[in-house]
Amino acid sequence: MLKINLSLSYPSLYQKEENIARKSKLTIEQKLRKILYQIIVENKEHGLGTETNFDFKYIPNYDVTSTALGEYDGSGLQQPGIERRNFNTLILASAVLATVSYFGMKTTWGFVGLVKWRLGF
Repeated sequence: MLKINLSLSYPSLYQKEENIARKSKLTIEQKLRKILYQIIVENKEHGLGTETNFDFKYIPNYDVTSTALGEYDGSGLQQPGIERRNFNTLILASAVLATVSYFGMKTTWGFVGLVKWRLGF
């Protein structure tokens, strides 16, 4: 008797579906990449319109600059910045919201208790 192993020469149905899914995934990614490229680079209304041509200068160290530095003033910050003002506003708004929510819930549950008492629940 001659025994032939067909599983090595013919992939199973599951393997075929997996390969098809992989191929379709790659084509979806490629299609998405092409669409986004057209929107961002080639579209004149919402994108750049053409490919850009930048001249990058390689600087091997981060502490080396291409221009000369001026003298350091060392004055520091004179007044708190806009970030501090916005943070203080956020804290105040959160406190007001918490207070209003607390008294709103207290009033609502008081009203629910009154309705329950009047209806005899």
